[in-house]
Amino acid sequence: MDQLLLVEDDVSTRQWLAEMLSCAGELQLACACATVREALDWLRAGNKTDIVLTDVGLPDGSGLEVIREACKTPGREVLVLSIFGDEKNVLSAIDAGAGGYLLKDGSLDSIRDHLNCLRSGGSPLSPRIARTLIRRTREANPSPSIETGTSLLSDREIDVLTGVGKGFSYAEVADALKIPPTQFEPTCARFMKNLPSIRGPRRCMNTTAAWSNRGGFPFADDFIQRPDA
Repeated sequence: MDQLLLVEDDVSTRQWLAEMLSCAGELQLACACATVREALDWLRAGNKTDIVLTDVGLPDGSGLEVIREACKTPGREVLVLSIFGDEKNVLSAIDAGAGGYLLKDGSLDSIRDHLNCLRSGGSPLSPRIARTLIRRTREANPSPSIETGTSLLSDREIDVLTGVGKGFSYAEVADALKIPPTQFEPTCARFMKNLPSIRGPRRCMNTTAAWSNRGGFPFADDFIQRPDA
């Protein structure tokens, strides 16, 4: 059974998550902390921790410290759950090693599903976070004189991220793109691993240029329609 470390300073949210996680048969809440110091002490003490669920805004520092410490152990997964969805926090968390990033504005009710996604190799993202990542990788305007090279993202990875950014569930995007469930979550995870490299100015231009060469940004508004549309 996987052991989970919860790092959340809001008392009511921490209690709610602790109660919910105590009912998750496949996960066991090993420790619930309210501060960076408590979390670091727990991790550095060598306690078994397979997954870390952490906020980034904590009273005595940044959750990024927790993420970096957690990721020193190979195979340990980190999922961010926060009210902060700005680009700086999102990219910093991913650079530090987070495997997923969720906002508290609607992600709490399905947190167990998101944790299962993370455990199976996926990278849970709130739609707003996915849009932030899309915007970041499209910021640079490619010049015709810039060598495009090989895109860091495959066509399929770009399509998946865009579908999530439009607010479709993972299941809806996978169904629309005809991606088997066993391949969908690893596709999201590959994007997260590539993101730190994409952040570099030249690589960002290369990726955007590759999209342009495909004939424009994929996932047009009519690319996917909900069943009831």
